[in-house]
Amino acid sequence: SERDGAVAVARTRLLRAIFVLSSQSVNVLGKYATRVPELTLQIHSDAFATKNVVDSTLWSALTAALQSSSKSTVKLRDTAALPSVEKLNGDCLRGFVHLCGRAGEALDAMVSEDTNGEGESQNDSIENTPYDFVEFTNCIASLPSVAKSWINAVASVDGGADKAKQCLKTITGSLSRIPVKKIASTPPVPGKDHEAGDDFEGSTANEVVDAQTELSKKSGRINEALVSSTRKGLKIMSLLLEAGPIDMSELDKPASSYALSSKTD
Repeated sequence: SERDGAVAVARTRLLRAIFVLSSQSVNVLGKYATRVPELTLQIHSDAFATKNVVDSTLWSALTAALQSSSKSTVKLRDTAALPSVEKLNGDCLRGFVHLCGRAGEALDAMVSEDTNGEGESQNDSIENTPYDFVEFTNCIASLPSVAKSWINAVASVDGGADKAKQCLKTITGSLSRIPVKKIASTPPVPGKDHEAGDDFEGSTANEVVDAQTELSKKSGRINEALVSSTRKGLKIMSLLLEAGPIDMSELDKPASSYALSSKTD
């Protein structure tokens, strides 16, 4: 129902706010959040991972880092039983692989659609995946502790870094197959690096994405800002993978070497 949908959206936004706060104060708020039983049961459930691949992957990375760290200024009774570090690292890599695979699939589908907009309609969750990839990379660029947590989680899995690099190549290949004539200049992707155009003033980020997707369907063309933001996201992740794992004792301290956003401008 409409009410259930509104509750789900509010809950998703609340969880994202908790994640951002936890990422900015890892050894205090982060430790606290990941030891609350009700929260832990939700963010590490299969159902949450299926519906919220971006948030699930980010939470897996941060929780793995916290599990690996011995520092804690918060002691709680009856803390939640967290998944093992090995499982969290694996979940983090699997989530990223899944996200990249669906983003590449969606971009290929956009290219193959007829320019008159009469191509076969794709599932909405697939069509929005390129935007999910941009959202994921924006979080990585904006939150140094999450960038560090993610690269360490992926590097901890045997062959994980190579697998992640291969996933990025898949998206790069999909982007390279987009003809210039298929790219349309439409309002930018909402998020850290972009602002909505005048036509979407007052709309929420999700409403802007939905409107842009609908415009792309009608015109048979691909959002120029989506292509640009995806390329920037690829560069962000490539730089992170090239840098490799870091000392997790510095998790709460921003590092200039991980100021990824500035390196992609």
